[in-house]
Amino acid sequence: MSTRALVAVSDPTLRSLLIGSLKAEEVESDEAVDWNELMRNRGPYELYLADSQLQGADFQEVMKELQERETDGGVVIVTGPDETEKAVEAMRQGAADYIARPFRSDSEVGLRLRRALLQGRLRRDLEQLRQSVSQRFQFDGLLGKSKPMQELYKNVAKIAPTEANVLIVGESGTGKELLAKTVHFNSLRGSGKFVAVDCGALTETLLSSELFGHEKGAFTGAVRTRRGLIEEAQGGTIFLDEIGNTSLGFQIKLLRVLEERQIQRVGSSSSVMVDVRVLAATNQDLKAAVKEGTFREDLYYRLNVFELKLPPLRERPEDIPILAHHFLKQFSEKLSKSVTRFTESAMKRLLDHPWPGNVRELENAIERAVILCEKDELDETILPQTVTGKMSLSGFLEIFGLPWHEAQDRFEIEYFTRLLDRSGGNITQAAEAAGVPRQTVHYKVRKHNLKERK
Repeated sequence: MSTRALVAVSDPTLRSLLIGSLKAEEVESDEAVDWNELMRNRGPYELYLADSQLQGADFQEVMKELQERETDGGVVIVTGPDETEKAVEAMRQGAADYIARPFRSDSEVGLRLRRALLQGRLRRDLEQLRQSVSQRFQFDGLLGKSKPMQELYKNVAKIAPTEANVLIVGESGTGKELLAKTVHFNSLRGSGKFVAVDCGALTETLLSSELFGHEKGAFTGAVRTRRGLIEEAQGGTIFLDEIGNTSLGFQIKLLRVLEERQIQRVGSSSSVMVDVRVLAATNQDLKAAVKEGTFREDLYYRLNVFELKLPPLRERPEDIPILAHHFLKQFSEKLSKSVTRFTESAMKRLLDHPWPGNVRELENAIERAVILCEKDELDETILPQTVTGKMSLSGFLEIFGLPWHEAQDRFEIEYFTRLLDRSGGNITQAAEAAGVPRQTVHYKVRKHNLKERK
């Protein structure tokens, strides 16, 4: 069966151009010149091209009507030169993409139409996948059978195939980068690069250089021209973790990327066009940051076209056994051990613990316990003190009899491992809890080769 699209555009020149672009993609088109014709043409269609200024209806009426036809196909909105807000709103309401007038080239229009058609097909495939796993416990690496996780799977299946920017919110250790990868690999950009950047770990100058690149001589140490990570992610996805920790100066530069789809390398006067999808994550309340003036409101709405929220582990306790058994199997195989189950008391300890460090803390706790386990079942005596509330006497006595430097190292490893578990791997929170500078925690992590998971 041939692919069909409906072009609901009032301007005859623009309508003819879009129909021609669809024909080049071997897509047959029906046309609607106004609201009445749009209502008469019911389809089914795999794609709807709709003008934001369609005669006889306002923008919201058009979007509401097309949302109700979402099962038939994807939606692309054609916007005017000063209608960025309408484009963002259309994406927020489920449009696959938008095309802004004036068009840069016919090839760009064709590319966006091809993507929209593929997104519609991918969305239907993902919905089938979501339904097939609704009674199971995972979705592309995300684990859990709780109601919040089932709702998350549903939203991922809906938003992943689109080009919409996504803001991922959740406490430290909930798995925001894993969720970002799930969105990326279930999108049309899945075969492209996924590039992750920890925005909270770099100064404004270094972050700008990392993301946008720099010209030779742009600053001290810039001995050669270097492409930035956004250029490296061309055709793929850039993931900006801890976006709430960025400066207002950097936020202005990022806003330009989202609005104009171009970057300017540090030290350069020319721009480079980029084609990337932006996913961002934060453990902060960005709405509060906007009110406080530490985060730009316009950037917030550009990033938050669609929000995905990862619930903390304490709000989905029914997922703890699923995650614990998953990590037990994973680390038993990795460490060539035969630990296959938990004792009843060990599982009770896991269920009773509030998990302030979320999934990352649980993963660290199980890995450490599997390393220490010498039987085929894992009992509570080898779970971390942060989980049991008790310190193993044998573990404490092991320190005595060692040379001072070895005893000190053993203590530091145990102390900073537990500190990072409690903070969910967040260096800043760990440093505040210990009452030491961030640099001290970084040094101990490097010195003892501890896991600083992002």
